[in-house]
Amino acid sequence: MKLEVINLVKKFGNITALNEVSFTVPSGEIFGFIGPNGAGKTTAMQIISGMDVPDSGDVLLDGVSAVDYPEKLRRSIGYMPDALPDAKDITVGEFIAFYASAFGLRGKARSQRINSINELTRLGELQTKFLNQLSKGMKQRVNLARILIHDPGLLLLDEPAAGLDPLTRIELRDILKGLAEQGKTVLLSSHILSELEDLVTGVVIIEKGRLVENGMLNDLITRNSSTDTLDTICIDTIPGTVLGSWLSRIEELDGVRAVRAEKSRSFAVVIEADKIPGLLKFIAENNFPFASVRRTAYTASLEKIFISNTSGEVQ
Repeated sequence: MKLEVINLVKKFGNITALNEVSFTVPSGEIFGFIGPNGAGKTTAMQIISGMDVPDSGDVLLDGVSAVDYPEKLRRSIGYMPDALPDAKDITVGEFIAFYASAFGLRGKARSQRINSINELTRLGELQTKFLNQLSKGMKQRVNLARILIHDPGLLLLDEPAAGLDPLTRIELRDILKGLAEQGKTVLLSSHILSELEDLVTGVVIIEKGRLVENGMLNDLITRNSSTDTLDTICIDTIPGTVLGSWLSRIEELDGVRAVRAEKSRSFAVVIEADKIPGLLKFIAENNFPFASVRRTAYTASLEKIFISNTSGEVQ
């Protein structure tokens, strides 16, 4: 199922949670939806899921508007928030069975679907446990089973790996990859960027309600790696205020993508390769004391792409 988000705008009083956000997730792909806290990720997911409506803009699922026809597309979407109810009076088996019935599954079809989902999410041994008896990892498996019970084509997962131990994260990753291989489209938010890189095929980055980068992950890595070079410049120890002033001036140079203080004696400049002579000339002319300059190829990663495109500010 192809997801198209078109110019979404959502305001809460004087705060613009989403400001003309547009992106596409092709069918059968897993996209990471990332951004600093308060960037607008959850708001966007709630609109895509039909739980909220935008002030303007649209969401298309295989070309059909989820804003205009939410009831028609509800069965096509599975939305997993970051928490499961902590009920002490309903078991896992009863919880999954309730949602199966809510989506109209009856008789043999209902039993077969529940058994299939229990096997996929490894819930067989948890059927008689009450929800409040479950660990965080177990709750996330139940939460995932709940949104899969009606076999949706689009899965929206809000921080599904938060609080999970490493083994449970690996299990979740393998399940999501298997679902994508079945043709399901997955959009998931997470702050664990290093693990997202092993899972997602694409990424959407937003900050303060604005889209800052999106596309297939391999394309983004290639684009951000091919023209940039990382220069590490070792300098004598100097006061932080003086170093900060120098870095601000370097940051304004032509071709400079990012400047980062590494330690008290060094800083890193991400710069277009053909602009390096200009940087070295600038350093020499301004008598910046340094011991050496080490030039290395710059290979982008999801984490580096995120850092270079966001400032970390919240709404």
